[in-house]
Amino acid sequence: MEAAPSQVVYSLQCSVMDEQLRTLSHMLTCLDRFGKELFFEVTEESLSLHTLNGAQSAFVIFRLDARFFNEYHTDFGGAPTKSTSFKLHLRNVLHIFRSIQYVDKIIIQIASAGPEQYMRVQHECNSGLKKKFDLMFEEVTSMKAVYSRDRCVHHISADPSMLLSCLSNFPAGLAEVTLVAMPEAIVLKNDPEVI
Repeated sequence: MEAAPSQVVYSLQCSVMDEQLRTLSHMLTCLDRFGKELFFEVTEESLSLHTLNGAQSAFVIFRLDARFFNEYHTDFGGAPTKSTSFKLHLRNVLHIFRSIQYVDKIIIQIASAGPEQYMRVQHECNSGLKKKFDLMFEEVTSMKAVYSRDRCVHHISADPSMLLSCLSNFPAGLAEVTLVAMPEAIVLKNDPEVI
């Protein structure tokens, strides 16, 4: 008699569609400009995406509430902590999310319990085609930036649509825009040599 295959328990099963799918793709592209590794932190309430640059001087985090996703289900089994953290090479993840033009839905499953640990990403295309990508990951401790907001002498807050409007004046292929904070104004320049 043959043994039945063991059922995979996913720590996270979520899906994104439409505008959220494009937003997630843009977030990954942004993270790729800063670091080489992508850190995931899954909790019952949210999914956080982090990266750290090579010089460890810039830390970027996107925290996605469970409401961001069309579906969001977690199962940590009997684990005492209701979270899991792991890292992947950012380029591998970005490659999967880069060509989403004909993708209607993406399903993300994270298997972190048991002998196999991987992240599965499934594309459901508008032509009926389904693609599946499995990425192995390394489990890590949760990464937090160490800084004090009280020690930050400047704070910039802006309406996102106004900021996008200002940035739309720069060429689309521009690699870098410099933001200079002065007492009387904030200046955006595309030539970092001339400030």
